[in-house]
Amino acid sequence: MSEEKVVTRDLHSFMERLRAIPSIDSDQVVTRRSEDIFLSAFHTHPAIQLLVSSETGTIVDVNQTACDFYGYTYQDFVTLNITSISTQPLSSLSEISSLPGGTRTAQYSLHHRISSGEFRDVTAFAMDLTLFRRSLLWLTIVDVTEESRSRKVRALLLDINEAASMADDISAFIGLVRDRLSGFLDTTNFYVALYDESEETYHFPFFADEEDENPSSARLEGSMTDYIRRTGRSLLVDAELAEQLTRMGEIHLIGSPSKIYLGVPLKTPHGIIGVIVVQHYRDPVAYHESDLDLLEFASGPVAVLIERLRAESALRDSEANFRSFIRESAEGIVFTDPNDILLTVNREFQRLFGYSADELVGRHNNVIVPEELRAESDSLVVQAGEEKMLKIDSVRRKKDGTLIDVSIMGVPIRRDDKPIGTYWVYRDLSEQRRAESLQS
Repeated sequence: MSEEKVVTRDLHSFMERLRAIPSIDSDQVVTRRSEDIFLSAFHTHPAIQLLVSSETGTIVDVNQTACDFYGYTYQDFVTLNITSISTQPLSSLSEISSLPGGTRTAQYSLHHRISSGEFRDVTAFAMDLTLFRRSLLWLTIVDVTEESRSRKVRALLLDINEAASMADDISAFIGLVRDRLSGFLDTTNFYVALYDESEETYHFPFFADEEDENPSSARLEGSMTDYIRRTGRSLLVDAELAEQLTRMGEIHLIGSPSKIYLGVPLKTPHGIIGVIVVQHYRDPVAYHESDLDLLEFASGPVAVLIERLRAESALRDSEANFRSFIRESAEGIVFTDPNDILLTVNREFQRLFGYSADELVGRHNNVIVPEELRAESDSLVVQAGEEKMLKIDSVRRKKDGTLIDVSIMGVPIRRDDKPIGTYWVYRDLSEQRRAESLQS
């Protein structure tokens, strides 16, 4: 049974016991004769209990469980107004409706601030009653922060992972992550630093800060960011820990000093590629350990996306270099699909056989094969489909009908474990054959 259901059951049971006291009437008026009984039950109740003035919002009384939860002493607590701990105004608790059995109650989902400054998600059960001739709200509070946060975090991570699967821009994606995280913690000062081992330098695909300008790139040797990357440890760093690490010689100040700092390494299967950071320059309790956990959750999709986009960029560069090599090669090179249809042809192939690219692309590769050698050509295609490297000397025909001696090499290509075609390399053997003829 959930805690909310248990509290609801206990409250109804408690009200029934109060009605059994002779001086409690059906309107829930607690008279002086029964106030000691009520207050004894109120103060010893295991749930968080508050009595609040219906008119002013002044907190009139609390039990020890409330003091423990909110972090105030009793003396401090009863000097506060309900608006000191609740983000909602008192008027939001005014709609108390009559439920079956005569109990006038209502249930609210609220955000309450505890003494540390941290906000907690709570469910408040509110009942109106008259006590000491004062109109009061009797509040029973249930902390649902972890349950609520778990739901929100699951939704957040689903959103981030879905966005990561479609993202093609690192900076834009990190900006989206920052925006989504802002619903959980202050991300005003937020950056991602990626480490380049070859240059021993950090680059910043995203940098938002109230105090410092985007450095674009920096060495950051001895900085907190560098310390987190080197150690691979996520850290919540307050002033005390920062001073301790400085005394130990682990870090020194780079940039404007912050009151509190959260840093998480970006981990991939190939190692740590950088750090994701949030920090606050004014509030020393802006972040908590739960925020560090959340940043760790978010760092996973960020690291995976960066790794993927880097790999794709490297592949594009590699493919561009390969295409450039083929285009400028001194040998004739073509790429055919599994049916031997010409898909790409380089300049040397066009020069060698006298065709333009427009005349070749989309046609069968046997356009250059003499009729009497078609069987040989078909055999080469079959062997290429069997993933065999091929190399033979043969004869092919130019556009003008001239026959030329060529060396042919076939290189089968696969992608995702499926054959997608073959690169064919043609080398003109005319000069070699002429030289051999003269020697003989």
